[in-house]
Amino acid sequence: MKKIITILTIFLLMLSGVSGFEDYAGFPPAPHPVGVRVLYQNSPINNIGISLEVINTGYSETRVTNNAGEAQFELANFKVDIQEHFPYNIGGEVKITVAGGQSQTIALEGGSDIVVFNLETEPEDYEPVKECPDGSIIPLDDECPEEEPEPPKVDNNDAETIADFNVAYGQDFIVEVSNNKLGNLLDEDIEVNGEDYAVSESIIFNGMIQTSIDNVDYIEPVLTVDSRSIIYTYLFEEPVPTSEFDSDDPLEISFAGVKTNIIEADDSKLIVQKGTEKFLNVGDTVSSGDKTIKVLIVGTNNVRFDVSGVEESIVLGSTKTVNDIEISVLEVYSGDDAATTIMYGNDVRRTITKGDGYIDEDDGHWIYDFSIVDDYLVSISLTNKNDYTNMDDKKGFIPLIAGESIWLDNQFAQIRFDSVVEYDSIDLEFSLDEGYLYVETTKESLIIGNDEYDEMYIDDDGFYDMDFELLTTDKVRIGDSDTYIELGDSISIGDLVIQTDLSDISYDGVSYSTKDDNYLDYNGITFGDVEGCVEDTNDCTFTVGVPDTDEDILATISIAIDGVIIPGEVEPVTPIGDTPVGPVTPPIVEPPVTPPIVEPPITPPVVEPPVVEPPVVEPPVEPPVDDEKNYVWIWWLIGIIIVIVLGWYFFLKKK
Repeated sequence: MKKIITILTIFLLMLSGVSGFEDYAGFPPAPHPVGVRVLYQNSPINNIGISLEVINTGYSETRVTNNAGEAQFELANFKVDIQEHFPYNIGGEVKITVAGGQSQTIALEGGSDIVVFNLETEPEDYEPVKECPDGSIIPLDDECPEEEPEPPKVDNNDAETIADFNVAYGQDFIVEVSNNKLGNLLDEDIEVNGEDYAVSESIIFNGMIQTSIDNVDYIEPVLTVDSRSIIYTYLFEEPVPTSEFDSDDPLEISFAGVKTNIIEADDSKLIVQKGTEKFLNVGDTVSSGDKTIKVLIVGTNNVRFDVSGVEESIVLGSTKTVNDIEISVLEVYSGDDAATTIMYGNDVRRTITKGDGYIDEDDGHWIYDFSIVDDYLVSISLTNKNDYTNMDDKKGFIPLIAGESIWLDNQFAQIRFDSVVEYDSIDLEFSLDEGYLYVETTKESLIIGNDEYDEMYIDDDGFYDMDFELLTTDKVRIGDSDTYIELGDSISIGDLVIQTDLSDISYDGVSYSTKDDNYLDYNGITFGDVEGCVEDTNDCTFTVGVPDTDEDILATISIAIDGVIIPGEVEPVTPIGDTPVGPVTPPIVEPPVTPPIVEPPITPPVVEPPVVEPPVVEPPVEPPVDDEKNYVWIWWLIGIIIVIVLGWYFFLKKK
């Protein structure tokens, strides 16, 4: 019996410290709401900012009172410093401050806490505030920041050679694709002097679908791309010390699909070898352009070549230009089976600095960047030097229309503006008649409730049928769309505003009365020749086109790797050289014989989506006091089981 008492005593001592043990044993914190109520002369005050600080961690959050003058904090969701084990402790203190400076410090009790403030200052002395969806607290009358659109969802084909995504007109999008979407992008380990280093490839692409609302030269939807908005990056996820490679033992990588040896790297330059690598026996030949390279003799430390009639010896580990062909001798195998491994091309050994062109050092359309930190090679990338925004660009770097592509110089990667969604359009024809604004459609597309009309009259007071009977003073739906003709001081269709006497027509608050161009906005609404209509209102028919759909108006964009041609009727490409390239329909794109050189990455602008905190959860008038939901009951259960087992054991033993 004494043994049982001893065991039970030890166990009860363990239970006495279980709350503290929770703090350090990795248990999740129990929910602990803190409700705050703010009153003035016993009346609730809303839109007042309240902050709560946990004294032992220093972390604080701010909430705004609701119409009942209440706000609620959940301490279990508070962040903690990496050194802390718990966001709060029972008995620990929190400081609660109301806008204006009045504060209370309380010791936390089990379950939940309620704090009531009776303000001594009139509410007018406090600036009313509100909490925006992004978690920011701003003055009540201010506008919340526009919410960032969700980034496009990227899909891929079964072969993982093409990734595509949809974007809305006017959406400034940014996407990143890597090996999880495009299987030909690397995600592997490379070996450097017997050590494995993780590497990966990615493409970041930033662009926008724009219309004639942005630029009248954009007659149809176009994909615009700014300079340095397409970034291909070869990332050393485990940076490689620059001391680990040299000309005798280069760092071998596949950069943008091209075998590349890095010989030297520092903050200002990379020295690389790139080109076609070939193993040749004595007497073997290989072609490079219109030249033929033949191996004549392989010595112990050099090789003699004949390049279309010009002979030259090249020492192991060095590079020479022979008859306009660069040749690097990488390995020699002398003896009876003499052979050599060479790399050859037009620009085999090259010193690269940041901003150098990939193909043409001085005038490249794709340029290098690289990152070296504390003598560790971190990344190499390529980015587009030119922008694609001007329809009159003399070199042909113009915005893309559906069906056109941008290619990396060596055709390793293709970015294609695939298509735009197709839809039927409803034409609304506006004119003046009988002192009213008259609107007519080609079918019964003017909808009020369950009634459909193909024509009606409009004035400042309402919409009328052909017998001038009032139909509504509010709005009329257009076809199957979510677009309405809405009545106010004028009529509006989306951002398009038409005066009922046609004296002015504006878009997004700007008068178009002097414009005679045709326009397409981000919602697919079309209109044109405003000037002609406003100048002659009595002899004017102003036509507005509205998509007959409630679906989003989207464009599809694709990214392909390794020269994969995305199916389509026409495969036009943007120019690689100075001469514009017209549309072509190639069956298969073969990369050039001499692929471009390694390009260091321009550290891509990492676009971080805004951290959107969850909306404020307002407490009920009396926040419920939950029993503390911790794990003490587990220890009690274990203790009961132990007592039962031991009791039964000693009972049987005594018998």
